[in-house]
Amino acid sequence: KGSQEEEVPPFFTTVLKECKVSEGQDFVLQCSLDGKPQPQITWLVNDKPIQYAHCSFENNVAKLSIQDALPEDDAIYTCVAENTCGRISCCAKVTVNERKSTKTESASVEDSKR
Repeated sequence: KGSQEEEVPPFFTTVLKECKVSEGQDFVLQCSLDGKPQPQITWLVNDKPIQYAHCSFENNVAKLSIQDALPEDDAIYTCVAENTCGRISCCAKVTVNERKSTKTESASVEDSKR
């Protein structure tokens, strides 16, 4: 190898923090990490790949943004970082406080018909 830069497995410099949000609020999860080559970032929610979320990885900061939190966004979120040398992950619990309203009752009836 000689001239090539040393390869480093991914490592977190800051990890995800759990948060509490109210239904309808936006929230952002973020953690900082490094590694060589630059790690690929994957986000999971309750161990499944996330859809409908905006994620970015810039300046060694991985961010996941969720808009208009819904009760079903109440979950464990995991950030996975992987490169040729290794794979790491950290996770955090997001608690969504539901708005109490009659609207949610009618919505749950519709959900059961699906």
